[in-house]
Amino acid sequence: MDVAQKCSFVRFVYPFEFKDRNFKDIQQSVGTPPWRSGSGPVWEKHSFPDQDFLPHIADFFNSDAKDQAMGGAWRMSSGAMDSSEGIGRKEHWSLSVGKGSKHPLIEFKVEGISLYLFASEVGFLVVEANPLSNDPAVWFDFVHYFRDGRSQTRIDCHLRGKPESPYFPGIAGGIQAHPDGKGSLQDLVAGILLRTLPAERWWKDAFVRGMVLPWSVLFIDHVSEDDIPGLVYRARNMFHSKQELHLPDVDRRLADPDLLQYTDRQWFTFALGGAGFIAFDASNEDFFRVQLPRHLGDIYFALYLLVLHQRFTLAKLSYGVADCCPVSEQLDSRRVRKFKEVRYALLRFTARGYFKQASPNEHHHRFYEAFQKAMQVEQLYREVSEEVRDLFDALMLDSNEEQQQLANKLNRVVLTIGLLSVVAAILGINLEGYTVRSDGIPWWHAACFLFLGGVIAWVIQSRWQRARRARHHEAGAQHDKSPVVTGFPRRLMAKVRRTFGDNKN
Repeated sequence: MDVAQKCSFVRFVYPFEFKDRNFKDIQQSVGTPPWRSGSGPVWEKHSFPDQDFLPHIADFFNSDAKDQAMGGAWRMSSGAMDSSEGIGRKEHWSLSVGKGSKHPLIEFKVEGISLYLFASEVGFLVVEANPLSNDPAVWFDFVHYFRDGRSQTRIDCHLRGKPESPYFPGIAGGIQAHPDGKGSLQDLVAGILLRTLPAERWWKDAFVRGMVLPWSVLFIDHVSEDDIPGLVYRARNMFHSKQELHLPDVDRRLADPDLLQYTDRQWFTFALGGAGFIAFDASNEDFFRVQLPRHLGDIYFALYLLVLHQRFTLAKLSYGVADCCPVSEQLDSRRVRKFKEVRYALLRFTARGYFKQASPNEHHHRFYEAFQKAMQVEQLYREVSEEVRDLFDALMLDSNEEQQQLANKLNRVVLTIGLLSVVAAILGINLEGYTVRSDGIPWWHAACFLFLGGVIAWVIQSRWQRARRARHHEAGAQHDKSPVVTGFPRRLMAKVRRTFGDNKN
């Protein structure tokens, strides 16, 4: 078996969220900072493959009006990619796993780096890196270890043709920050994002810390029929080459719902931790060896990012609901303001980011639909929508109760003043020494009359309020189909307790 290197590639996607930054502000700043004095910008603008999207979606992606833009895409310039002060993609790169000689180095090449930003304040930094071997085992090992920055995996760099001279990309600190020429993918990611927008960590992780999501495209030739189920299973689960396999019957029959067959001996693979495409002994026709890999790198990859954007945006909104949900009966203006932001963010996402159909092409639509199902986007959208709706109803209920309480207090004051005015008018009270007439009653007599009037008014209001509450209680008991909702929904309060624990602050 061997990998057709001209057709195969791997892209590693690092998802992140903007941290106190606006999409339009970042969009304006990307491409402005040069990667070195007197040179061009780090990023060059490029368009999404709009000819394969439905027109309204393509317009949102590639809109010239910044207020209407849903996303933007950039590629790192050739100058920044080739220079040692940038990436140095022509230098010698290798991946080391663990310690000791039993873990050989995997030599690879950095082909390109891209940046995708969305108006939902979710972004992706994409690194395309491919092994220099045609051995499928090396490709499986590379995908498995490169995507996980939490292990002992390290990137080793040396100057081209000088293996004794350590090197590390200048954009990530260079040899000054990595004197042994060793670092991690996270070092590279942090260096690129800091150079993109010079600010102290303006982003935060959207996925498992230290991990990225691969988009792996493998064309493997000279494969026996018996080896195909195991190779597909290994590719879908991103297992390394020495991982022991125990395939269930559904995978032996290649009938797993997270597999989408493209054509004979070719499948799309889906998992929560990544996706890809694998083909065995593909036809030598131009379409399968040239056009299909190109489509997998543009339109299919764009759909892959669109679904990831939906997934991470919904996860971000769900956490936002939990963060602004009151943990007690006391409401504060900060939480109400945050909830308004979450609610309007969900409305914008629904209008411009969540689509059941993105492409008119049958193969593209089937891929988009299958990947949405694998990422559970529809369930996440329904969950967030219900959370926002429940919290909105609860806030409106509490707001109505507060307004009713205020109205009751005002009614009591007005009623009391009105009764006292009636008492004073009926008695024709004149205060001796204060009014025009010489006759009158002492002021303390008038005070006693008004006090008695106030007591009578209080007794009348109290009896009226008790009777009103009794009627409401009786009506609620008789109409079980429309129970009175008190407090916040149990599901939301349970989620708040899971998120914040016992912290009541």
